Amino acid sequence: MAVIYYGEGTHDAGFVGFRVARTVGVADDYRQEYFSLREYSYATAHRLAYSLDRKWEAEAEEVKRQNKGYTDLMVDGAPSPHQSDTTLRREFR
Repeated sequence: MAVIYYGEGTHDAGFVGFRVARTVGVADDYRQEYFSLREYSYATAHRLAYSLDRKWEAEAEEVKRQNKGYTDLMVDGAPSPHQSDTTLRREFR
């Protein structure tokens, strides 16, 4: 999603540094991490933030790849009664 840099006076709570934010897979897997310039030099915080963003981006792409081609099959808006599971997953190729 994003790497955001907060400079002096731009964050309401006074944070200065980089924030990494991304959803990986489903909406409830929202992640964020902060790299403060109080803890790291600008160069180190920048490197760590963009490195983490690339890592999470790769994870998100892997989740998309794993889920691609699958769909939940329903019968008249309800789970198939012929399955012990609540949903039937079918792969399309």
